[in-house]
Amino acid sequence: MAKRKSGEADERGEEKRKKHNASSSSLLRWDDYTRTTGNHDPNGCHKLKTEQKQIIRAHYTKSSQGSTRNGNMIQEHELIAEKKSHLSATIRDFLKTETGDHELEKECRTLQSLLEKRASDQPCNHGRTFHSSENAKVASYTPAACMRPPAVLSPWSSAGIATTLPELPAVLDADLEVAAFTHSGVVSDPSSQSYERLEWVGDAYLYLISTLLISRTFVTHPPGKCAQIRELLVKNETLANYARQYDFVRRVRVPPEFSFHRSSEAPKKSIPKEYKAKDTGAVKVLGDVFEAYVAAVILSDPEQGVERVSQWLKSLWSRTVADRIHDEEARSAARKAKAPDLRKLNAKDTLVKEIGSKGVKISYRDAAPETKDPETGHPIFTVAVYLDGWGEKDLQLGIGSAKGKKDAGMNAAEMALADENRIRIYREKKKAFDDAMKLEQALA
Repeated sequence: MAKRKSGEADERGEEKRKKHNASSSSLLRWDDYTRTTGNHDPNGCHKLKTEQKQIIRAHYTKSSQGSTRNGNMIQEHELIAEKKSHLSATIRDFLKTETGDHELEKECRTLQSLLEKRASDQPCNHGRTFHSSENAKVASYTPAACMRPPAVLSPWSSAGIATTLPELPAVLDADLEVAAFTHSGVVSDPSSQSYERLEWVGDAYLYLISTLLISRTFVTHPPGKCAQIRELLVKNETLANYARQYDFVRRVRVPPEFSFHRSSEAPKKSIPKEYKAKDTGAVKVLGDVFEAYVAAVILSDPEQGVERVSQWLKSLWSRTVADRIHDEEARSAARKAKAPDLRKLNAKDTLVKEIGSKGVKISYRDAAPETKDPETGHPIFTVAVYLDGWGEKDLQLGIGSAKGKKDAGMNAAEMALADENRIRIYREKKKAFDDAMKLEQALA
């Protein structure tokens, strides 16, 4: 009996301590209190008296670091946040499935971006961070004014190929001009002006303008050939050559270890590995500086910068692709002067029509290892066409090379068709065989 009374007393004492803690001025939180009661209904909800809820909510509100929100507002915000999180998860799961409804997927991605933006609870700056006066200048320009493509950008023509070096467009902002020629290695403060951010922007404009010019000039070229021409125009070697022609070497500020400004006092061990072989460092730096200058011209002139740079680059690039422009005009004139030569347009089909028949096999296979184009570095393939039939076994009829296997095979077929004497022999065999088959069918 004594033990029972002692146990009841302990329980009453424990309950008093719980009530005292709940009503005290300590920083007791809602979940802390409900966790101490141990009272849970079948749904996991705590059963508390109305006055206890008011006490706990009052303490929760008081201890929320100066927040003026009451319990109802807290619950409302938490509920909204939970719904947003659930909606975001639902959208992510939906986008993982391939529905085929591109419009719906686009709307879902838009809503997902909006939810992420609201969740960050910070003004959106489109992912850009600026730490210096020059960077602030870059950020201050209106994207709508700077990012639009040139209004008029006509194709290249032989008449428009520049015979002399085009005049360099001016940068209308002195700070941006200085930044375009300043390497980050010569400034003490990492946030100071340098060409690194400008180079990134200029690279995008070079790709845009070159793509537009190439697509409007070489209208019959497949995308692969167009990409090869663009690579020739925007690669570091080409841009560094332009930078030298405009004497950017005298204007650029770089660390002394760079080969084109390196003094005899510069320690050899301080020269980075990529700057030691074949002036690679100088080419990379000058290419970057050229891209930065393009961006500086555009950003310093939001109204006319894109147009000025586009016309300048069109004229400058015309000197690099002059031969290709002449060739394209010659091909265009030939197309207009006569009907297309179907024999050349589809030499493979023509070869089958000329010598192919039942039991005769014409196949195409690699005839040599893959090589590299000396100008662009792109692969060059060599394919040969072989004949099995008409008394021949794996006989090579022709061979061709191109920057794609399909074109290489087409060139091989054209070479085979060019051998009129051999084709005539197989053509006669084909005619005799076909005539015999027709006679056999007629007698049957």
